[in-house]
Amino acid sequence: MKGIRGDRMRTLALIVFLTLPFFWSAPAFALSELNARVRENVFLKSQPSPDSPDTSVQVTTDETVFVLGTSVDTTFVQVLKRNGETGWIQVNLADLYRVDRSDYDDYFYALMRERAYTSRWNFHLGASYGVLPFGVGAEGLVSLNLLRRGVFDSNVDQLEFGSGFKYHVGADPKPVLLGDGTLYSKPAQSFWEVPVQLLWLFRLGYRGETLLGPRIGFSVIEDQYNRFDTALPGLTGFELRHYPRDTLGLSWNVWVHLRSVIYYSTSFGLDFRF
Repeated sequence: MKGIRGDRMRTLALIVFLTLPFFWSAPAFALSELNARVRENVFLKSQPSPDSPDTSVQVTTDETVFVLGTSVDTTFVQVLKRNGETGWIQVNLADLYRVDRSDYDDYFYALMRERAYTSRWNFHLGASYGVLPFGVGAEGLVSLNLLRRGVFDSNVDQLEFGSGFKYHVGADPKPVLLGDGTLYSKPAQSFWEVPVQLLWLFRLGYRGETLLGPRIGFSVIEDQYNRFDTALPGLTGFELRHYPRDTLGLSWNVWVHLRSVIYYSTSFGLDFRF
């Protein structure tokens, strides 16, 4: 019986060992350990073939690039520039040598930055709270990433223009002392807001999964308390996003409305990018 039970346990352990990779896997990526020094000015190829069209990525004489891999026939190598751009070059146009550790780390992060997920549109749904006269509320915003690879064309930032709709339940105004000595407070009243903003977000983390940056713009507000009275106060503040998944993220916003009086509010929500 002990022998049969032992065989069953070994069989079960083998099944678990063989099936575990189908249920759990850790992302992994490994680079080669070769650099290449370019022999002459040349534009990199999009594919490992002499007939492949040139890309807009150029390497210059004596420039050092990192080797990502080789073609099947070993006549081309795929290389990575320090700015994260990649392409193929004929092996006889480059001298290969072993890379040191510091270069390896630099190229690894450059590659991760180049392969970071980028998007054109971002849609935000959230809840908000602010000082008088805002109170609690809800918001829906959409923004367009004007430069997919960012202002610096290297996936380290993104510039977004956006707008949307915000609804505020309203906060109870401060009581007013009437002439007869009694206090009077208007009841809280809801109102709407349409912000128009420009966001400059910087991508943090080696995959750029966290974004942080300032906002500037203006807001159209119809306030029943006549504090704004369909006005256009200036808008500033900042936004923080984190995407645990490529297309789904969380965000925190700080909104500052600038007029004769400064008003503050904050909001939290979900972000969907595509």
